[in-house]
Amino acid sequence: MNAEAKQPLIDAMPGRHSGDVCFAGTRVPVSTLFECLAGGDSLGTFLAAFPSVSTEQARFALREATAKIEQDYGLPDPRMPEQRVMVPKH
Repeated sequence: MNAEAKQPLIDAMPGRHSGDVCFAGTRVPVSTLFECLAGGDSLGTFLAAFPSVSTEQARFALREATAKIEQDYGLPDPRMPEQRVMVPKH
């Protein structure tokens, strides 16, 4: 959530965009950001293509995804370069 305004930055509503997680106040699925980045687009290109998404929203989604990956997989030990494949901590 946006600490200043107490508004969610991402949300999901069953009746909107098939219930996909979207950037709050838009019909833009968060997954679109990751698809664009995976396809080689920059964050700036994504934001220009989807002006209803704020920089704050996009950066929040990236931070949340990073936190989830780190939670699920942990970070490799930089002292162990052979540690290339991470296994979920489940």
